[in-house]
Amino acid sequence: MDMNDSFDKTVRREGAAGLRSFSWAGRELRFCGERTTLHVAGVSYDMEPVLDALRHAGVRVRGISPARWISLLRGCPTVLPGCDRMFVIAGTPSGYTAGFLEPARGGGKSVRK
Repeated sequence: MDMNDSFDKTVRREGAAGLRSFSWAGRELRFCGERTTLHVAGVSYDMEPVLDALRHAGVRVRGISPARWISLLRGCPTVLPGCDRMFVIAGTPSGYTAGFLEPARGGGKSVRK
């Protein structure tokens, strides 16, 4: 059983504009229409490139719970809805990037792609 399964909940919705957001530890992830931003320490990061990479891998982005987002943004490998791979989101100097882990051949270790 995945440790995140018990935390799957719907993201909080606000108003008729379709704003969805959640926050934790000084960070806030906002979904507003076609735009998704991560706010960390007063700095906004565009998360669309990350979401595009997840969608391209077959992930159902709208089905990701807040607990799974938090796990991803903490750098923990996380299985996401619609895909069997474990994904990681990592901070870079220019923002954030998504990657996935694949089992290495002949061993129990994982390789980041």
